[in-house]
Amino acid sequence: MDFTKEQLEYAYKNLPPDLREALDSSDIYKQFQEISKKHNLLIDKAGILEQEVSFVLLGLVPSSKFVSELHVKLGVSSDEAQNIANDVSETIFKSFRESLMKVHSDNASFKTAENSMEDEKIDREALLREI
Repeated sequence: MDFTKEQLEYAYKNLPPDLREALDSSDIYKQFQEISKKHNLLIDKAGILEQEVSFVLLGLVPSSKFVSELHVKLGVSSDEAQNIANDVSETIFKSFRESLMKVHSDNASFKTAENSMEDEKIDREALLREI
């Protein structure tokens, strides 16, 4: 998925402090490098992995779609995507499980409200056309 600068900034500003600190920390980037080395990812693929993990940490991509995003974007087998996701989960996500659950539940509520506003807008437009 592609996100706008505004979406990224909004998600970052609304993160719990521990997730914001993690994204700002050099430790997380060392963990990316270790996982990338372990799975023989070239620099471009390592960058994609970093981006996809960041999207999950920001709450922009649900963790349930993480493996499929890795499979498609890294161009690896489903099994390899699952192995990479397991390593990411153990080394990065595990430390922030509670904060991640909060971020993803908050974003689900926001998206539900956003979708209902879109539905309402469509209904208004349909109604105006009928008039």
